[in-house]
Amino acid sequence: MHHIKELGYPLSTYTIGFKQKTFDETKNAASVAKHFNTLHHSKYIETSILDELESCLDSFDEPFADPSALPTWLLCQYATNKITVALSGDGVDELFAGYSRYRARNLSEYLSPLPKWLKIKLLGYFINNLPESTSYYGKSTIKKLKLLHAFIRKIEESPEDPLAQTFTLTERQRLFDYSLVETYRFNYIEKYNLNKVDPITAMMSTDQLTYLPEDILTKIDRMSMRHGLEVRSPFLDHRVIDFICRLPIEYKLRGNIQKFLLRKCYTDKLPRRVLTGQKHGFSVPIGDWFKSILKHPFQSTVFDHSHLMLNRNEILQLWKEHQTGRKDHSFKLWTIYTFCRWEINQPL
Repeated sequence: MHHIKELGYPLSTYTIGFKQKTFDETKNAASVAKHFNTLHHSKYIETSILDELESCLDSFDEPFADPSALPTWLLCQYATNKITVALSGDGVDELFAGYSRYRARNLSEYLSPLPKWLKIKLLGYFINNLPESTSYYGKSTIKKLKLLHAFIRKIEESPEDPLAQTFTLTERQRLFDYSLVETYRFNYIEKYNLNKVDPITAMMSTDQLTYLPEDILTKIDRMSMRHGLEVRSPFLDHRVIDFICRLPIEYKLRGNIQKFLLRKCYTDKLPRRVLTGQKHGFSVPIGDWFKSILKHPFQSTVFDHSHLMLNRNEILQLWKEHQTGRKDHSFKLWTIYTFCRWEINQPL
């Protein structure tokens, strides 16, 4: 934004907000827009979004399970009232170690000397029995603890799989017939020849080769082009990628400082609260929605139809735990919902 303003071009910025405060970023977006003196546009998502949700999911022609597709859909729809080309920051987290899980990998190294019974079973017993709200995970200490414990358990269970997965290997085996879950397909360390790099670089490389093109870029491509909006991602210029991928990990994650080099580059160009702030994912309150506007659609889609590949009892257990507030299974339920919705709409 700084460079565009220097060139003398008028700049419009857009953001989508939520009434649920832990998910909302409109205040931070407005402060950055004010700093750069942009023509800022902000819009709140209403609770009556079921029609928009259906249109959004239908645009993929596949069971696409990233819930941030919905706010992306609404953001692109909103922006096309005024513009036809937009810039996006996609790719920056995968290149500069921006995701919290990279920092969690560092922390897991400190805990690695602890015996497995202590860090997996005993800690898990206390952490997993804590009640869990449907607030944004980045603003909840309990959720952070649960995510960290799940991450450590995943490393122990599937060290050859550095990709962030909604379901662990064991959970996938319970959800599907065991014979359908071929473990070798999740050995990304061997697949991408990452045996000789550090664990965080292995995670980032796997994200760059899978999560970025198959989720992030697929999402923005489908959602933007559906509304006639062209989105360009300057961080994915091949010259930027070539340069960043040659740098040591310390230039990306230094201690607990993520996107280290990027923060240094923009020290005198961004507000301090932005430079020192934590990443806030583009998340939606689907945990709340599964208890309200999505409760009936989920039940009718998942439980009122026969899904041969899925274990109904396993889904029912997840559903009950979520409805009672014992656990927040938002992403797992959303994944199941999008798959079942896609499956029942397939021609025989």
